[in-house]
Amino acid sequence: MSISKKQILKVKENPFRVLGVVANARMKEIQKNISKINSYLSIGKEITLPFDINYLGSINRTDSTINNAKNMLQLDDNKLMHALFWFVNGNEIDNIAIEHFKKGNIDKSIEIWKKQVSKSAISNTNYSAHNNFSTLLISNGEYKKALKLKSELIESSFITEFGKLVCGDNYLVSKSTLLNDFIKIVISEFKEIGKDETEVIELFSDSLQAIQDLVSDRFARTPISSIDKAIEEAEYLIKKGMPEGEFKNRKGGDIGRQLMKKTKKDISQLKKILGDSHFNYILYADKLAMQLEQCGIAYYNAKRDDYDYLNVYKYALKISEGERARSKLSEAIKHTEEIEEQNKCWFCGESKVVDGCEARFQMHKWKKSKLDYGSLLDLNLNDILNQNRRYSYFQNGGLLLGRCKSCYEIHDESIFSKSLRFFSGESKPTIKRADNASLRKHPKVVKKIREGYEPGLPS
Repeated sequence: MSISKKQILKVKENPFRVLGVVANARMKEIQKNISKINSYLSIGKEITLPFDINYLGSINRTDSTINNAKNMLQLDDNKLMHALFWFVNGNEIDNIAIEHFKKGNIDKSIEIWKKQVSKSAISNTNYSAHNNFSTLLISNGEYKKALKLKSELIESSFITEFGKLVCGDNYLVSKSTLLNDFIKIVISEFKEIGKDETEVIELFSDSLQAIQDLVSDRFARTPISSIDKAIEEAEYLIKKGMPEGEFKNRKGGDIGRQLMKKTKKDISQLKKILGDSHFNYILYADKLAMQLEQCGIAYYNAKRDDYDYLNVYKYALKISEGERARSKLSEAIKHTEEIEEQNKCWFCGESKVVDGCEARFQMHKWKKSKLDYGSLLDLNLNDILNQNRRYSYFQNGGLLLGRCKSCYEIHDESIFSKSLRFFSGESKPTIKRADNASLRKHPKVVKKIREGYEPGLPS
């Protein structure tokens, strides 16, 4: 088995290794080694201890490292945590494997402990082998297998026995605290050797699901906090700029765009960490999507035009996962596109209509049609001549038909301008005419005809 290029410091610089003992060594043995090390240091000599083999990397002992190692083992909780990254001598089989390890016979130690781990589920006779074998796997860079074994030990009932082996018969293990501290340390160690969040989560993928969830949730805390903060800020800014009792804010578009920009990295990271089917991802993706929609609504209510916000609606739809969020955003996109189409100049089919440049088409609608009178024989002469019938029509010259400025200027062009352009060879853009025959085909006019209106005014 080859040596890992990047040794986990919790193994390489483990305080038990620094002091040259197994994790369940008695205090008398630890004190004896400390005295021996200090004696060598006092005369400037180097000391070689049983676990100083090259397989685990070199080790440098100084007054400082010895004191640190001793202090690290003062508290039982710390002692137990460091034991998880070291070796325990729990039985005769462990003793044989450890002696092989000290002599550099790594493969033999692996063979012994691997056999103990694989022959049965974790038990009173092999829980120490789970710990020792997984420590060797960590040293060799086989992290996924190692973490599986470590997490099985921590989650098992035999972690209590392991705690007593290391800290004494009166020690009680807090499994949840130990597990959380273990995960925290492992994540920190892996970051030190250059592994990112996704890689760390993958390394726990063979571990129990509960442990996988704890790892994911720990990584998810930062992006979730950032998303929450950004949503709260956007919500505050929207309400701050609203008239009392009205849900509208002219700055809603800018607030929504800023929210999208601020949270893009966080929501992407959260998806990467949790996956798009995880409850927390769905929760925060929809929460963010709905706030982006709310900014758009406030913007539209203030301006009556939110087409320049369409890309935000589409982004919100893309990240949303819940049926309700997707339905609302699909409706917002549809509405925005319909409004934009209505605001597009029918005459050129490109530019946006401008207030004050409308064309007009006069129409009228009888209050009561001739057929509503019953038989034609019931009509008198005045009715036939429309003298007694009442109708409605459009004030100020007719039904307003939106038009862009360019089409307005072309339609309103003088004979002189037309002639000048003709003789100069300048071509006129191809647009629909503004005469009655053309205007009668306008969608708004067609709609009114279907509603019972007739072109022009009664004679």
